[in-house]
Amino acid sequence: MLQIGIVGAGAIGTLFGGLLQRAGNDVTLVHRDPRVVSAIRKKGVRIREGRKTVRATVRASRAPADLTTADVVFFTVKAYDTRVAAGMHKGRVGKRSAILSIQNGLGNLETLADVFKSNPVLAGSTTEAALALGPGLVLHAGRGHTQIGTMRGRVQVMRAKVVQELSSAGLPAKSSSDMSKVIWEKTILNSAINPISAITRLQNGEILKILPLRELMRQVIREGAAIGRAEWIPIDSAGLWRNALRILKATAKNRSSMLQDIMHERMTEILQLNGALAEYGAKHHLAIHLNRALTSLVRGIEMSYS
Repeated sequence: MLQIGIVGAGAIGTLFGGLLQRAGNDVTLVHRDPRVVSAIRKKGVRIREGRKTVRATVRASRAPADLTTADVVFFTVKAYDTRVAAGMHKGRVGKRSAILSIQNGLGNLETLADVFKSNPVLAGSTTEAALALGPGLVLHAGRGHTQIGTMRGRVQVMRAKVVQELSSAGLPAKSSSDMSKVIWEKTILNSAINPISAITRLQNGEILKILPLRELMRQVIREGAAIGRAEWIPIDSAGLWRNALRILKATAKNRSSMLQDIMHERMTEILQLNGALAEYGAKHHLAIHLNRALTSLVRGIEMSYS
């Protein structure tokens, strides 16, 4: 059993928090919106999967929260909120608390390591698919797996405990010794799937049925893989393409997180995904036309909000 703080009660934070609590851990969900905190306090966390709904009574606190007793603090906020959320909790986590990022995009780990200078930092990546249906209510839209690795500090024991608790909670997890590759691959996959789904407003499974969109995804993956290799990340674009097809099939009914953001007229993570890849590509004088174009299209949608 672990004492766990989860900063960010969105779809993934709520899914992980509810299942970890049901598995016997002591979880505190933290969110900055008082309406979300109030709903979780009143109704608990509800997770739908198929025709079944499971519930968990989870402690909820408004950010910033006191997490000084937590063994590990998960950050599941949007990538553009990482520095603000981390800064709000500087001095509010235990000196030995492990900090774990389970987020999209590039740069989150570096930001967390910079804010929590003396804490051990764990890197995480998940392919679990979750769709927020309301405060504290989430649809587990697709089964995946989670990988946990070490960025800084001697935290092999904590890493093993986190992997064990996630797996016991029904969230299959394993340790990874090469999280840089895992995070880059996840970023490239997201850069190919998320903006296309957001622009077209299609569910993941619907994208698979449309040949021009599939071909566009393949080309975005190739462009991203070339950028990764320039950063000395050994990425196989063909293997990544096969993985993308598997993910789309496994999460056919899911709407990507970027599509959910667009539908609710929220800021997206486009700058931390395609925007970040374009910046790395420009540094190496590589072709970045597709990542730049997708970034501009999604930014244009954001700027059109009422």
